[in-house]
Amino acid sequence: MKSILKIFLALIVAIVMSLVVQSVTGLGFGSVLLGILFFSIILSIVPKEKNALQSVFLLEAFIEELKEAIVKAVDNSFLRNAQNYSNLVENNVIKWNKIGARPDVVIGSVTFPLTPTNRVDDKDSIDLYPFRTLPTSIPLEELHALPYDKKSTVFKQHKEAQIEKYLKYALHSFAPDVNTTDTPVVETTGADDGTGRKRLTVKDLIDFRLKLQLLGISECDLVLSPYHVADLQLADQAFAMQYHNITTGQIVNMYGFNIVQGIGYCPYYDNTTKNKNALEAVINTNDRDASIVIIKKTAFYAQGSVEVLYAEPEPRYQQHEISTICYNTSGLFDKKGSAAIISGRV
Repeated sequence: MKSILKIFLALIVAIVMSLVVQSVTGLGFGSVLLGILFFSIILSIVPKEKNALQSVFLLEAFIEELKEAIVKAVDNSFLRNAQNYSNLVENNVIKWNKIGARPDVVIGSVTFPLTPTNRVDDKDSIDLYPFRTLPTSIPLEELHALPYDKKSTVFKQHKEAQIEKYLKYALHSFAPDVNTTDTPVVETTGADDGTGRKRLTVKDLIDFRLKLQLLGISECDLVLSPYHVADLQLADQAFAMQYHNITTGQIVNMYGFNIVQGIGYCPYYDNTTKNKNALEAVINTNDRDASIVIIKKTAFYAQGSVEVLYAEPEPRYQQHEISTICYNTSGLFDKKGSAAIISGRV
């Protein structure tokens, strides 16, 4: 009954279309009707691309979810107090005007005419880096055999991997490369924790803060390494409540530092040279974990385009593939005040 109704409705539509075409072109009604019916039959037997529309919707949904997840992760991380330059990104490149040097200030009597200085501004740009996840394959038979949506779980892993790697990269980019007058890298001086690592003490924080104040650095964030969080939680148990909430373990802000913790990772410094290790370097036994400073006016980050690559099964491979690309960057406008406190060794 339904099939007959569909045929009847299709015939009515064909007749109406024929009348419209006839009025416009002046062709015979019969010829126009036969032509429309012929093309309708051809279209009905041409195989349609299976799941094509579904794949488009899947990609769009994944892309939006990935974008939102990255923004949310950044807003809840140590990056929330750095400058967000995402609005300056064009074609995955940040473009801005680099402001020249500030003028000098003269105190007391001067000789006129004053000699002006020309502030030289410059245009600058930074290319965002592509963060790519390696493709994950899903054999075709698994989509039918497994009792859960494997594509969604695979995408979730890619999303989490992108966020974790970006935050690690950003934190690493804010840490000073070497110890200099303007980029101090100091060591902790506390007791041996049993492994040859010296614990972080409250005195270490006070001395570290003094170094930054002498560099003209006022309020700033201090991102604690997991080891240094534990050190402060153990520090001076008689006055433990002065330093952290004993219920949550949250270290309170102190001595001009906005304390950030719970990161789960940190930059590492070479045990001998005390220079910063590369981001992907293998952590050796005696390498130094570091807590680092983030200064809002000099630290920046930016996010660009996001892509989700999804391949439908082909006869040769018979498997789906999923991968992601996110364009991001982070760094410092001025390295002065970039600082780290690393674990000392006995």
